[in-house]
Parts: sequence; structure tokens; C-alpha cells
Amino acid sequence: MGLRIFAIAGAAILALSALPGTASATSWFDTRVPCQLTPSNTQGACGFAGKGDVQLAFSWNNAQVQANAGGITFTYNATATYDVTIEFDTGNPTKTVSHHTIAHNTSEAVTDTVLFTDRTKKQISGFLLNSIGSITTSGDPVPSVGDSCPNGNLGTCFVTAVTPLTSTGALSVNFGTSSVPLPNTTLLP
Repeated sequence: MGLRIFAIAGAAILALSALPGTASATSWFDTRVPCQLTPSNTQGACGFAGKGDVQLAFSWNNAQVQANAGGITFTYNATATYDVTIEFDTGNPTKTVSHHTIAHNTSEAVTDTVLFTDRTKKQISGFLLNSIGSITTSGDPVPSVGDSCPNGNLGTCFVTAVTPLTSTGALSVNFGTSSVPLPNTTLLP
């Protein structure tokens, strides 16, 4: 009796997983600018966002993602922090060294194409992520070695080193005024 119940439960789970519109996590994004993936019928040059991941992000059912697909956009948002070493030359034989941590933010618009299943050409299977569009930055600008001090010139002051500390990023899916980090996305490279 126990084996029969187990077999029936297993068959039910298998049948449910085959239903159209069932969410699954299948997204990846190439963070290089320009994107360097080979476009195909399953991915754009920047990657792929699975319909199931978009559904999960907005708690949408299949009908909702189908109806809203034309208004969905994607962005890649990243924050990088740097240690900036500056030296003050005040005419003394010794130079005063100081370190500052800066944060630099970027937001990259990602162009996409809705991908339909081969079978019906009506059912969405995901979104091809094709290219990076506009890039906006905020926070502190990243200086180069030899630049004047970013916090103003008190005496003679120059940047002597810029060392990356941390970098974080996420692909976000947007609809209307809502923007949600896309869950379960693999960032490449």
C-alpha cells in the first residue's frame, strides 16, 4: 500500500512540473561591456532572463507575465568601492599620506527581445538580453593615479594609488515604477 501511494505522489509531482507557465530559474547575464556571449536562439549577447525568474520577482502567474511582457525592461546595477591613496606635498621633505574609501555606482540599461516557445510562438519562454544601452553613474568618480586630490587641493595633493576593494552587482527586472533584483541569476564572467 505504501509503495502505491509513493508512486501516485511521484506521478502527480511529475505531472505538475510539466504544466505550461511553471516557474523555473534559468537566467544569466554577461557583466562585460560590451557583452561577449555568442547570440543564438536561446541567448542574446548579454544573456537570458527566464520567464520563471520574472514571474518569481513580481509574484506573477503565467497570464500576468504574458500580458505584461511588452512593458518589462532590465538593468544591471553595480557598486564598486576603492581605496584611494593621496599624498600632500607641502614643501616639506616628508609627504603626508592619506587613504579614502569611495563608492562608485553604475546602472546599465539592457536591451531585450521577448522569446517565444518554438511550438506555439505565443507562449513566452523568456527574454534575450541583447546589449547594454545607456549607462548612468553616481557616487564618487574613480580617479586615476596622478590626478589632483578628489577632495580639493589643500596645498599640492595628488592621487598615488587606486585599489579596488569590493564589487557587487545584480540584474534587475523592471515594470512600471517597480524594479526588483532578478532572483537566481548567474553573473558572468
